[in-house]
Amino acid sequence: MGQTVGRMPHSWIDLLEEKDRVLYWSSEVLSRVAENVYQEESFLIDHGNESIDKKIDSWMESNQARVDRIFSKHADLPLAYKIEVLNELEQIKEELTMKMRSDYYHGYKDILKFTRKVDSLGERQRRIHAKIQNLENICDGNVKEFRRKFGPLRVKTFKNLRIGEKMIFQDKKLKLQFAKRVYDIDHKNVEECAKCIDKLIKIIEKAALKQ
Repeated sequence: MGQTVGRMPHSWIDLLEEKDRVLYWSSEVLSRVAENVYQEESFLIDHGNESIDKKIDSWMESNQARVDRIFSKHADLPLAYKIEVLNELEQIKEELTMKMRSDYYHGYKDILKFTRKVDSLGERQRRIHAKIQNLENICDGNVKEFRRKFGPLRVKTFKNLRIGEKMIFQDKKLKLQFAKRVYDIDHKNVEECAKCIDKLIKIIEKAALKQ
């Protein structure tokens, strides 16, 4: 945006015009904060528990098919044993779900910290915005008082505007980092899931040999 504070006007009319200009850019700060909060909520939903559960369901469905093929080859296995295997599959799924949720949370914590900073910026700017809006009534034509009160609020607004601009780039950087972490987490866990099923299949095959 590249907006600067500029010189403080001296006349009442010019001060009111400057007030409107500052309020415009204050609204931009608040708009960006609101947009960021909305994006983070959507981002969290896209990578939340429901998303994780869908991935695990897909992995387990594929691996369940592998187990079913083994059962088909060894139809003489007792029903009680098959139920035991199904319970083991459910346990693998539960453990994987807990681990994935933990991995995602730790991968996402930097974004959560960042979102709290954005929220804090929004809270500060909302207070500033309200104070600027009330200046005209409070000062009631008193130029000196208006300038004294308005000056610091104006400086803070443009400071927050610059902070908001930097946050846009920081947000993109954090999301790219998280996307890489998600890829690594998924890759690691899908391999771990396959290993658990491989181990289970070997146990089933050993049990079948004893029949």
